[in-house]
Amino acid sequence: MAPRRTGRRFEGHPTYQAEARPGGAVALYEPRFAAARRAALTHRVDPGDRLDLLAHRYLGDAQKTHVLVDLNPTLDPESILEPGRRIAVGEE
Repeated sequence: MAPRRTGRRFEGHPTYQAEARPGGAVALYEPRFAAARRAALTHRVDPGDRLDLLAHRYLGDAQKTHVLVDLNPTLDPESILEPGRRIAVGEE
């Protein structure tokens, strides 16, 4: 099946059709599995840090805040910017 175009985070990821009810199909994304992680580049959060600014600084694109959240899966997204916390911001 051709990749679904969304213009968003999952753009280009393959999908499959599932029948939600008789005659009603729904497009779902195929499961993804995380690749083995390399050593993480970290950042110590300072007061006033924002995910969009960190994404721009380390990833070159302020729209890639989801990458920072994905790099820190054990953290609650609401507490990711707690001052003093060390967060992963990329791979070395």
